[in-house]
Amino acid sequence: EGMDGGARVALVKQRDEEHLLARANFPWRFGQVYHLALEVEGVRIRGYVDDALLFDVYDHAPDALMVGGVALVITEGRTATQSVRVEPPARG
Repeated sequence: EGMDGGARVALVKQRDEEHLLARANFPWRFGQVYHLALEVEGVRIRGYVDDALLFDVYDHAPDALMVGGVALVITEGRTATQSVRVEPPARG
C-alpha cells in the first residue's frame, strides 16, 4: 500500500498479516524523487515525505513492534531506492 496507486500514501505494518496504521492524501507522481522518513520512539511513529509530516500515530496494538528491522516492500511497480539508514534518535 505505501504509495497506493492513487493520490495517497500509507503506513503499513507487516508482521503475520498486514495492518494499515495510517493513510494520507499525497499527490505523488510517477518518476518523481521523494525523500521518505520515519521517526519511531516506543509506540509513536511519525512519517514524513519531503520533510512534511504526514503521519503521527501510536501503535498500541498487543503486537506493536518494539524491536526489529525495517524493509521496503514493493507489491506493484518499482523503486529506485538510493539508501536506507537506521539510526538512534537524536537526543537534545
